[in-house]
Amino acid sequence: MRRLGALEQLYWFYDRATPFHFVMAAEVEGQTQADAWRNALDRLQQRHPLFRASIRQGPERTYTSSLMTQHGFRSESSQMRTF
Repeated sequence: MRRLGALEQLYWFYDRATPFHFVMAAEVEGQTQADAWRNALDRLQQRHPLFRASIRQGPERTYTSSLMTQHGFRSESSQMRTF
């Protein structure tokens, strides 16, 4: 865990005032397995550690950044839904 730098804190404050969230969607044809998606996301997080970043506010307005072990992955069943 480490303290945020000055510029990181500035971005954090701006995001708290006006959050910027986005979603990406993709169409996948055919059947896929949830385990394959889970493994792909795990590899992506290993390659790009900031995808696991978490910022927490501590005492006296200190902010720290740490890496979560793993993001959650949910599916309705062991096979992904087909749309």
